[in-house]
Amino acid sequence: MSNETKQETIAELKARIAELEKEAEVKDTTIDQYKVRSEGWLVTCKNAAYQGDTADIKFQDGWAFVRKDQVYPRFVQVRSPEVVMAQFSQTERDAIEEALKIPSSKRCVDFLVNDFGYHAEFFNKDQGEELQKAINACQREAAAVREKRKEETGLMDRIMGTHQL
Repeated sequence: MSNETKQETIAELKARIAELEKEAEVKDTTIDQYKVRSEGWLVTCKNAAYQGDTADIKFQDGWAFVRKDQVYPRFVQVRSPEVVMAQFSQTERDAIEEALKIPSSKRCVDFLVNDFGYHAEFFNKDQGEELQKAINACQREAAAVREKRKEETGLMDRIMGTHQL
Protein backbone atom coordinates (compact mmCIF):
# COMPACT_ATOMS: atom_id res chain seq x y z
CA MET A 1 0.00 0.00 0.00
CA SER A 2 1.43 3.34 -1.02
CA ASN A 3 1.92 6.24 1.37
CA GLU A 4 -0.73 8.27 -0.46
CA THR A 5 -3.31 5.45 -0.16
CA LYS A 6 -2.54 5.15 3.56
CA GLN A 7 -3.12 8.88 4.02
CA GLU A 8 -6.46 8.67 2.19
CA THR A 9 -7.52 5.70 4.33
CA ILE A 10 -6.52 7.56 7.50
CA ALA A 11 -8.48 10.63 6.38
CA GLU A 12 -11.53 8.47 5.63
CA LEU A 13 -11.27 6.77 9.03
CA LYS A 14 -10.95 10.12 10.82
CA ALA A 15 -14.04 11.41 8.99
CA ARG A 16 -15.94 8.25 9.95
CA ILE A 17 -14.84 8.60 13.59
CA ALA A 18 -16.05 12.21 13.65
CA GLU A 19 -19.38 11.09 12.15
CA LEU A 20 -19.77 8.33 14.75
CA GLU A 21 -18.93 10.74 17.57
CA LYS A 22 -21.69 13.08 16.38
CA GLU A 23 -24.15 10.17 16.25
CA ALA A 24 -23.14 9.11 19.78
CA GLU A 25 -23.63 12.68 21.02
CA VAL A 26 -27.13 12.78 19.52
CA LYS A 27 -27.97 9.42 21.11
CA ASP A 28 -26.61 10.59 24.50
CA THR A 29 -28.77 13.71 24.27
CA THR A 30 -31.81 11.56 23.44
CA ILE A 31 -31.08 9.30 26.42
CA ASP A 32 -30.70 12.33 28.70
CA GLN A 33 -34.02 13.73 27.45
CA TYR A 34 -35.66 10.36 28.15
CA LYS A 35 -34.27 10.36 31.68
CA VAL A 36 -35.74 13.82 32.28
CA ARG A 37 -39.13 12.67 30.99
CA SER A 38 -38.96 9.64 33.27
CA GLU A 39 -39.76 11.71 36.35
CA GLY A 40 -43.12 10.72 37.79
CA TRP A 41 -45.12 8.34 39.95
CA LEU A 42 -45.13 4.56 40.01
CA VAL A 43 -48.75 3.75 40.81
CA THR A 44 -49.59 0.25 42.03
CA CYS A 45 -52.97 -1.29 42.70
CA LYS A 46 -54.01 -3.98 45.18
CA ASN A 47 -54.32 -6.66 42.50
CA ALA A 48 -50.78 -7.39 41.33
CA ALA A 49 -52.06 -9.14 38.21
CA TYR A 50 -54.39 -6.30 37.13
CA GLN A 51 -54.20 -5.47 33.45
CA GLY A 52 -56.48 -2.72 32.24
CA ASP A 53 -57.38 0.95 32.29
CA THR A 54 -58.33 2.99 35.32
CA ALA A 55 -59.03 6.70 34.85
CA ASP A 56 -57.51 6.53 31.34
CA ILE A 57 -54.24 5.16 32.77
CA LYS A 58 -53.08 1.79 31.41
CA PHE A 59 -52.02 -0.68 34.09
CA GLN A 60 -49.95 -3.77 33.40
CA ASP A 61 -49.05 -6.31 36.07
CA GLY A 62 -50.73 -4.10 38.66
CA TRP A 63 -48.64 -0.99 37.98
CA ALA A 64 -48.56 2.10 35.79
CA PHE A 65 -46.14 5.00 35.47
CA VAL A 66 -47.65 8.48 35.47
CA ARG A 67 -45.16 10.95 34.01
CA LYS A 68 -44.96 14.26 35.81
CA ASP A 69 -44.66 16.33 32.63
CA GLN A 70 -47.43 14.58 30.68
CA VAL A 71 -50.85 16.19 30.34
CA TYR A 72 -53.77 13.95 31.27
CA PRO A 73 -56.82 15.60 29.64
CA ARG A 74 -59.31 14.04 32.04
CA PHE A 75 -57.63 15.89 34.93
CA VAL A 76 -56.99 19.28 33.34
CA GLN A 77 -58.69 22.08 35.28
CA VAL A 78 -60.06 24.98 33.27
CA ARG A 79 -60.09 28.49 34.71
CA SER A 80 -63.60 29.78 35.38
CA PRO A 81 -64.80 32.86 33.49
CA GLU A 82 -64.16 36.20 35.16
CA VAL A 83 -67.88 36.62 35.83
CA VAL A 84 -67.82 33.50 37.99
CA MET A 85 -64.51 34.39 39.63
CA ALA A 86 -65.89 37.81 40.63
CA GLN A 87 -68.32 36.06 42.99
CA PHE A 88 -65.47 34.87 45.19
CA SER A 89 -63.43 36.80 47.74
CA GLN A 90 -59.82 37.61 46.91
CA THR A 91 -58.63 34.83 49.25
CA GLU A 92 -60.86 32.31 47.49
CA ARG A 93 -59.70 33.52 44.06
CA ASP A 94 -56.08 33.14 45.15
CA ALA A 95 -56.80 29.60 46.37
CA ILE A 96 -58.49 28.75 43.06
CA GLU A 97 -55.51 30.15 41.12
CA GLU A 98 -53.11 28.07 43.23
CA ALA A 99 -55.22 24.94 42.64
CA LEU A 100 -55.09 25.56 38.88
CA LYS A 101 -51.29 25.36 39.04
CA ILE A 102 -51.43 21.69 40.11
CA PRO A 103 -50.43 19.62 37.07
CA SER A 104 -52.93 17.16 35.64
CA SER A 105 -50.47 14.35 36.34
CA LYS A 106 -50.57 15.10 40.08
CA ARG A 107 -54.38 15.34 39.99
CA CYS A 108 -54.46 11.97 38.25
CA VAL A 109 -52.25 10.33 40.88
CA ASP A 110 -54.27 11.87 43.71
CA PHE A 111 -57.47 10.54 42.12
CA LEU A 112 -56.06 7.00 41.84
CA VAL A 113 -54.81 7.06 45.42
CA ASN A 114 -57.85 8.67 47.03
CA ASP A 115 -60.67 7.09 45.03
CA PHE A 116 -59.27 3.64 44.30
CA GLY A 117 -56.89 3.12 47.22
CA TYR A 118 -53.90 2.67 44.93
CA HIS A 119 -50.38 3.36 46.15
CA ALA A 120 -48.12 5.93 44.47
CA GLU A 121 -44.42 6.58 44.87
CA PHE A 122 -42.62 9.48 43.19
CA PHE A 123 -39.34 8.86 41.38
CA ASN A 124 -37.20 11.70 40.12
CA LYS A 125 -34.93 11.54 37.10
CA ASP A 126 -31.95 10.38 39.18
CA GLN A 127 -33.78 7.37 40.60
CA GLY A 128 -34.00 5.31 37.42
CA GLU A 129 -32.37 2.28 39.03
CA GLU A 130 -34.71 2.33 42.03
CA LEU A 131 -37.69 2.74 39.68
CA GLN A 132 -36.58 -0.27 37.64
CA LYS A 133 -36.20 -2.35 40.83
CA ALA A 134 -39.73 -1.38 41.92
CA ILE A 135 -41.14 -2.28 38.48
CA ASN A 136 -39.29 -5.61 38.55
CA ALA A 137 -40.77 -6.34 41.98
CA CYS A 138 -44.27 -5.60 40.64
CA GLN A 139 -43.69 -7.93 37.71
CA ARG A 140 -42.42 -10.73 39.98
CA GLU A 141 -45.46 -10.35 42.22
CA ALA A 142 -47.79 -10.42 39.22
CA ALA A 143 -46.12 -13.59 37.92
CA ALA A 144 -46.54 -15.24 41.33
CA VAL A 145 -50.24 -14.29 41.43
CA ARG A 146 -50.80 -15.66 37.93
CA GLU A 147 -49.02 -18.90 38.82
CA LYS A 148 -51.11 -19.30 41.98
CA ARG A 149 -54.31 -18.70 40.00
CA LYS A 150 -53.20 -21.22 37.42
CA GLU A 151 -52.64 -23.83 40.14
CA GLU A 152 -56.01 -23.05 41.74
CA THR A 153 -57.77 -23.28 38.39
CA GLY A 154 -56.13 -26.65 37.71
CA LEU A 155 -57.21 -27.92 41.12
CA MET A 156 -60.79 -26.73 40.54
CA ASP A 157 -60.83 -28.41 37.11
CA ARG A 158 -59.69 -31.70 38.68
CA ILE A 159 -62.31 -31.43 41.45
CA MET A 160 -65.09 -30.50 39.06
CA GLY A 161 -64.04 -33.20 36.63
CA THR A 162 -64.33 -35.94 39.24
CA HIS A 163 -67.84 -34.88 40.30
CA GLN A 164 -69.43 -34.52 36.89
CA LEU A 165 -71.94 -37.11 35.70
